[in-house]
Amino acid sequence: MATTKLEFSRGEHIASYEVVDLLDESPLGPTYRAKDDASGKYVRLTVIRPSLGTAADEAELRAAFDRARSLNHPGILQLLSMEKHDDLLFITAEDFEGQTLRSLLHEYKIAGKPVALKEAAQITAQILDALTACHENGTILRALRPEHV
Repeated sequence: MATTKLEFSRGEHIASYEVVDLLDESPLGPTYRAKDDASGKYVRLTVIRPSLGTAADEAELRAAFDRARSLNHPGILQLLSMEKHDDLLFITAEDFEGQTLRSLLHEYKIAGKPVALKEAAQITAQILDALTACHENGTILRALRPEHV
């Protein structure tokens, strides 16, 4: 039977990946931290919404994935694979430990202090450097948000 489920809980499997946590909800679909059963390594796994994974769209998605996968930049997550399990299309990317820009800004807000100009300029320069690498590769980011930085 075909799978169209998008919501998974801790311990459930998506193909050979065990779901650990829900990380984000993006225009593509939900992103989970998952553990690869074979290697034991953690990945970020984005389930593609069925409305975006139709046969007509899949070729376009795969072409965009292949372009983005060829990116090699320290400020950009490395994409690992695009897989299909039953009718569920998903993308895996390297996992990382760290803080998003959204959580950093939230910390400053809670502390009641502004982000220093020098720090803001450094963050902005890193974002622009990564965006330049994307654009030079022909990859356009459509969901650039503080949660993705």
